[in-house]
Amino acid sequence: MKTAKMLTLASILSLAGAMPSAYALQDGQKFKSWTGKCETMNGQQFCGIKQTVFDKQKKPIIDIFIRKMQGQSEPVVFIKVPLRVFLPAGLGLAVDRQEIAQVPYLTCDQAGCNALVGLDSNMVKKIKKGSQLQIGMMVPTGTENKEIVLSASLSGVTKALNAL
Repeated sequence: MKTAKMLTLASILSLAGAMPSAYALQDGQKFKSWTGKCETMNGQQFCGIKQTVFDKQKKPIIDIFIRKMQGQSEPVVFIKVPLRVFLPAGLGLAVDRQEIAQVPYLTCDQAGCNALVGLDSNMVKKIKKGSQLQIGMMVPTGTENKEIVLSASLSGVTKALNAL
């Protein structure tokens, strides 16, 4: 499973044109609801902030990873959701129930489906001011699709983003 996660992260980073850069952030550093996450792949270190969203049974459902790309002032968000989502609908993102982006899925692997969105300065401001990030996805339920919306806490995200 760890190998699959590493391969998924490596493939997403390569799709985004990731380049290593210097980070003030430390692996495992806590920012309330967010945690610093650094990994080394092919001798290059990649750091960002991470949060996992759990369902009512405490099962991990969504992984959110935010980092800056070298040469970019604004961060990008990588989101992994479970398999069996309705791919054409994409992923919806909202802050405190106000939509900020509709994102297509890039790839799916055995661990889930991945979406990537670059955050502009307006989105970053909303995220820093907000209390909850909602992630919406459509799930097929036979003859129709059902919208599932899960929330991630934005507590600590301002300090976490400033550490990137």
